[in-house]
Amino acid sequence: MLLQHFLGPIPASRLFAAGAYAGTCLGGVGVLAGALLSVDPEELGATGPIMLGVSLVLTAVGTVLFIVRWRRIKRQRALAIELGGERLAYLGNL
Repeated sequence: MLLQHFLGPIPASRLFAAGAYAGTCLGGVGVLAGALLSVDPEELGATGPIMLGVSLVLTAVGTVLFIVRWRRIKRQRALAIELGGERLAYLGNL
């Protein structure tokens, strides 16, 4: 009962996961599309390189969100184990 706060979901965890997933998926598809559009720059002008740059930024932001979320969960688990003892390390939700 006392550790329910530490064992519950982290605030904004789902939002971080959704943002990270969307950023990396859209960024990955955009990187491929930007690379394909950069092959023939005479027809489209600067569309390919701009799309490639924006997509790389989206992919980087998605990756950073995944890392932040993973570190927050890792820190929460370590704090719960520190407060509740080693037996919490064997629970299914940790």
